[in-house]
Parts: sequence; C-alpha cells; structure tokens
Amino acid sequence: MLRKGFVYQDQATGKYGLGLKNLQLGAAAIKSINIRSIARPYLEYVVEQCNETTNLVVFDAGDAVYVDQMESSSMVKTMAETGARLPAYCTGGGKALLAYRDPKEVEELYGTGPLETFTEKTIKSVQELKQVLNRIRIAGYAVDDEEREIGVKCVAAPIFDLTGQAIAALSVSGPSFRLTDRVINQKIAQLVMETSAILSRSLGYEKEGDLAGRRTRAGREASSLGALMKSKQA
Repeated sequence: MLRKGFVYQDQATGKYGLGLKNLQLGAAAIKSINIRSIARPYLEYVVEQCNETTNLVVFDAGDAVYVDQMESSSMVKTMAETGARLPAYCTGGGKALLAYRDPKEVEELYGTGPLETFTEKTIKSVQELKQVLNRIRIAGYAVDDEEREIGVKCVAAPIFDLTGQAIAALSVSGPSFRLTDRVINQKIAQLVMETSAILSRSLGYEKEGDLAGRRTRAGREASSLGALMKSKQA
C-alpha cells in the first residue's frame, strides 16, 4: 500500500497516514498532507550533499513564501526566516513555481507595467519574465542570479503532487562566490532536480516525462536518499 501511494510514511516520525491515492476526491483533502514534514528529510539530504542552505518554498498571491529551511554549517551563508515572503519573479523558488502557473494568472498578477527592481539583474518586464519562465520549463530548474540581492544566488526546482500541480519548490541558496555558474551547472542544478523529482514521486506524481531536465543519476540519488531515510528511522 505504501508503494502504491494508498498510505504515506512521515519520515520524521515514522508514522503512517492516508496516502494521496485515497485523496483524489477533493483538493481540500490533498492539502491536508503536511508537505513540510514530508519534505524535511529531503532538505536535510540536500544540505548534507552540498552544505548550502536549502529551502522549501510555496506560492501565495504572487509571492514566494519560505515554509521551511535547513541552514548551511558554513560561517558565510544565506538565511530566510520561516514565513518570509519575497516577490516570486526575483527568487529561484518563486520562478520555479511561476513557470507552472497558468500564463493568464501571471498576466493578472503583474499586468503590463514594469516590475519592481531590486538589483541591476532583476527581471524588469512581464515580457522578459515570460521568456525566463519558458526557459525554466525547458531546463527543469530556475536560477536567481543575484536578482533579489547582490552576492546571493539560488537554484530551485518544482515539487509536483498527485494531480500534476507544482505545489512547492525545493531551493538551494548561497553566496555567489560559492554558487558559481560552474558549481550550479555541474552539481547543484542536478541535485535539486533529482531530489525534487524523488519527492514528487513520494507525493504520488507519476508523470516522470513531465519532470523536465535530464536525470542521468536519478537511480543512484534515489538509492542514496533511500539509505538516508532508513538511517533516520533507525
């Protein structure tokens, strides 16, 4: 039953709950699953792999809302308070979620006027934002390249539920001198995409072909993550 999604196991407590396969009758029931507790071990895994701050982000009224975070152990690191809200269009997690919203909703949120800028790298127009969101859907991940704050970068990928909706995003953030383009391209982007894909599957998402990006190491990452989960339950 666990494998087929009729029940799920909270990795933090070891307890079982009603799985998403039984919750198809209503969106309200689906929302009862605590994404924060389910995602926590995955955030821990990512931090252990890269030692950069890892975040769980949801979308609300045009904002990226930080609902959980695991901090890097480095002296120099990025942090966002739980509950913090930032404009979605200038954050990695926010853009990863905006990319899978209805285009009409994006237009309604931002209209046709210029977007508020925070740095010289912030997206400045809705037209530019649409082009960026299209590239995110193709790549499978989003990057905040010092768009909210100079010296800070973020890489994020969406988390899908049973219905195929992007309900949250997993992101890695850190100082730009560590999250260089090379590090992002060779390690962080793949790590974030693969972990979010495994988490999506744990929520009942089965359309693997819709998870953009090439996950050549997914099997090995899944095995490592599975071992991590077992060790935390022991």
